[in-house]
Amino acid sequence: NDGRHAGALAPAGGGRLKLWPSAAATTARALAAGKRPAQLSLFVYESLHKNIDPKQKKSAVEMINAGGLIGWVIVVLGLAALLMILGRVLILGVAAARGRGLADAFESLVRIGRLDEARSAARRAGGSIGRVLRATLDGIELPREQLEDRVSEAMLAEQPRLSRFGAAITVFAAVAPLLGLLGTVTGMISTFDIITEHGTGDPKLLSSGISEALITTELGLIVAIPALLVGTLLGGWSTSIETGIERAALRLVNARCELPEGPPERVAASGSAGEPLGPRLSASAQPAAPEGT
Repeated sequence: NDGRHAGALAPAGGGRLKLWPSAAATTARALAAGKRPAQLSLFVYESLHKNIDPKQKKSAVEMINAGGLIGWVIVVLGLAALLMILGRVLILGVAAARGRGLADAFESLVRIGRLDEARSAARRAGGSIGRVLRATLDGIELPREQLEDRVSEAMLAEQPRLSRFGAAITVFAAVAPLLGLLGTVTGMISTFDIITEHGTGDPKLLSSGISEALITTELGLIVAIPALLVGTLLGGWSTSIETGIERAALRLVNARCELPEGPPERVAASGSAGEPLGPRLSASAQPAAPEGT
């Protein structure tokens, strides 16, 4: 020993020893000088005939490769879910930002009777709330029942836009753990095939199948848990935005009906429901019989 190399010794196979690549040089030199450190780390091994290599950290790509084809399928699924989540956040964020203050401004115009100005502003407004309020103001002179139907129709047209990607995110969150379970099954089948062919003498032969079984399960849960959580939160946000848009449209309806010259209401028939609704002459309007002379 020339003193340039110091550290812990580990089995190298064939009855030989090798220098373990760890930070033990200071401890080894202290022991060689007759000094005993306060804490001494020991390397315990069974035999010198089996080589022991230090554990190497795996990169993300190596870990996915250990999961096999199903591991990469889960990763692609997770990336697609991430892109859909970002797109859904952008859609809902734009819809929420455009809705701030719009309902109050339009309601103020309707309450003071400036309907034409409100219609012009609604045509310039964009987003889901702008389209719904535009449809409401275009039919603001209709009876209340017809106007509410118009609001409902406009809301139904906007729901697919506000719920875009929501169903796909939920499906991906449900499929990812199932793919992980599939990878677990295929990995265990591969492990049993190796045991049947080579026995259990060398654990390294079994590591590939076990890695595939465990890593695919891990990847499936890594994708499913955040996708399900974020998808549920975005679904609640979408419902809140839809409720706010519908409430804003109904505020315009109520403001118009509170005006003195509100929209005409449906006039109820004076007769019963079973009577014909044709014109009838009143008793005073019927021609009188000629009097005799």
